[in-house]
Amino acid sequence: LSPHSRYPFHVMGDDEGSSLRDIREHRALVDGHYYLVARVSRQDAEARGIKDDDLIRLWNNRGSIVCAAQVTDRLRPGVVSASTSSAEYRPMGEPGKSTDLGGCVNLLNSSKSITKKSHGIKPNSTLIQFEKWTGVDTWKPSEIPAEVA
Repeated sequence: LSPHSRYPFHVMGDDEGSSLRDIREHRALVDGHYYLVARVSRQDAEARGIKDDDLIRLWNNRGSIVCAAQVTDRLRPGVVSASTSSAEYRPMGEPGKSTDLGGCVNLLNSSKSITKKSHGIKPNSTLIQFEKWTGVDTWKPSEIPAEVA
């Protein structure tokens, strides 16, 4: 858990080669579209009025995405589990300046490399906030404070 006041939730993703590629459960059909699933703890979901298959918005200073919620008792409060990318990018407006309906979780990750000598991303250190999706895109990119970047 993060002591960060604005983005207190830690998002974690499964590897690209994981079983998520073989199991249909990684997407949920909502309003005629197959949204990527983001798993949230029951405690965090109940606090936000979120139920299974509700659309939720995950965001931080870097990006904003929409996924279908899967409420579970298998995650600790303060953790969101989502796939590492989406294979689909569906920005609601101007790319890079609007919420992505494709669920591209990588938009939330830091652009800094995991080490100075590689080009790998740091998906296990991504801090976010999440809420029930209203359908209205209110996200705007902003400067990332040094402690969050």
